[in-house]
Amino acid sequence: GDISTAIYRGLIFLVVSCPCAFAISVPLSYFSGIGRCSKQGILIKGSNYLDSCAKINKVMLDKTGTLTTGNFKVNKIECNKIKERELLEIVVAGEQNSLHPIAIAICEYYNKKSKLKIDNYKEIAGKGIEYTIKKDKYFVGRSLNPNGFTQVDVTKNDSIIGSIYLLDDIKEDSASCINQLKELGIKTTMLTGDNKAIANKDCSELGIDEYRAELLPDDKYNIIDNEKKESVVAFVGDGINDAPALTLSDVGISMGIMGSQASIESSDVVIADDNLARIPDLIKISKRTRKIVLENIIYAGVT
Repeated sequence: GDISTAIYRGLIFLVVSCPCAFAISVPLSYFSGIGRCSKQGILIKGSNYLDSCAKINKVMLDKTGTLTTGNFKVNKIECNKIKERELLEIVVAGEQNSLHPIAIAICEYYNKKSKLKIDNYKEIAGKGIEYTIKKDKYFVGRSLNPNGFTQVDVTKNDSIIGSIYLLDDIKEDSASCINQLKELGIKTTMLTGDNKAIANKDCSELGIDEYRAELLPDDKYNIIDNEKKESVVAFVGDGINDAPALTLSDVGISMGIMGSQASIESSDVVIADDNLARIPDLIKISKRTRKIVLENIIYAGVT
């Protein structure tokens, strides 16, 4: 018969002649690989995901809270015909119940609750929030900044009344992670909702191959969907907006500390301590495990 039929019959013969060798050596190898990962703080939800990690040739990473600390700090505030305290009172009124890192940073900077009452609160995905105070309509959202800041503009009835500038530091282990991935021959891409100036600055500093900036949550999903046609893609993220991308990717990797509950549940792998250097370790262990599994199958057949 043809070669595929011959291989198929050969495999049947091997399973019949030595079922114990296959039944023990293959699962046990994966269990050992998962155990080794767990020892290093890498939690894997199944042996099939460990096997998929060995085939990864492209890693796509979220920026805020993944490559960066996610702990924004207010750098400066500009006001237009309004006092800084009044501007912050208006912004905090809308942001004080939010879990977004930028909202938390602004509220911590102001360091007290707003006494203003808001109505018609509305979140606009990937852009900001909108609400009314008395009869005035306010919008608080990110805008483009060419100098590497995260800029939040505040508008009152469609007129800008102030801007808040924040900075987010890169994690200490991010550069090491990218360098090790390059040594493994894996291409890296940063996906971020931030503007191109910030994305370009961070990518240059970390040595990331490419970036896509000013993205909405749906954009990340569509990019990964296209990339999967040509590559085995891992996506690394931490936010609730990353959940669809984590689910779609071949291997979804989330952060255990900074990660939202939605992102952790949607992912296949969880980095318990948020240390990005664990990702190259994960790929190395998965490749080693897969190699041992194949050796076990060959030696079982030979025996």
